[in-house]
Amino acid sequence: MKRESSVNELIAESEELLAVIDSIYRNAEKTEDIVGVAKPKVKSCLEHLRSSLEYIAQDLSEFTGSSNTPKNVYFPYGKDKSIFTKSLNKNLPDLEKEFRDKIESIQPYTCDDRWLIHLCKVTNDHKHDQLQEQTRVNSPESMTVLGGGAAAVDGTGKIYMGGATINGIKMPEDYVLTADKAVSDLQQGHSVSVERKYEWVKFVIKGTDIDVLDLLKRSHSNIRDFSRAIYE
Repeated sequence: MKRESSVNELIAESEELLAVIDSIYRNAEKTEDIVGVAKPKVKSCLEHLRSSLEYIAQDLSEFTGSSNTPKNVYFPYGKDKSIFTKSLNKNLPDLEKEFRDKIESIQPYTCDDRWLIHLCKVTNDHKHDQLQEQTRVNSPESMTVLGGGAAAVDGTGKIYMGGATINGIKMPEDYVLTADKAVSDLQQGHSVSVERKYEWVKFVIKGTDIDVLDLLKRSHSNIRDFSRAIYE
């Protein structure tokens, strides 16, 4: 099968993009100004992963050499067995059972995970409609620190700091250190450092509950393993 090296290159490139996206998530845990992952990076990673599946489908089609092969071959998937079977028979007719079983093993009704459905849908939206907007979701847990540790509150606490002197700087008379306000608001009126660390941050595709990093990580891991199983 001649496309194995191309598949490996795409998987490797998507892993590099994943590392960049993961670092954005880690930085967002301590920086409220980060409101999303660069959408072109997300689009590129999605397309590399989806193309890996399409290349595998082309290789399987050529390997099978069926006279019933359609002009355009696409990787088969479906939310249930009926839809998958129809897609499989259309795109990869007469495929050997060994390969049919491997493709079916990553379908949502078999593996109890909708990553493949989400990957295909989100990739199509980014490619054919527009770059999809993201919504930042912060963990309920956080720690807000004033003056490098002079005072700190967790996600539910409040400390009244009015008139207090921190690192030689007098705080505003009505100052309250709280997680209820953005760091930028807590920083106003003085020059004492204010930092906040969240337990986690997600960037969810708007209108869904799909977290960008989670989808990309699960897709990358599953496609890497699936590719190895096909080409072994």
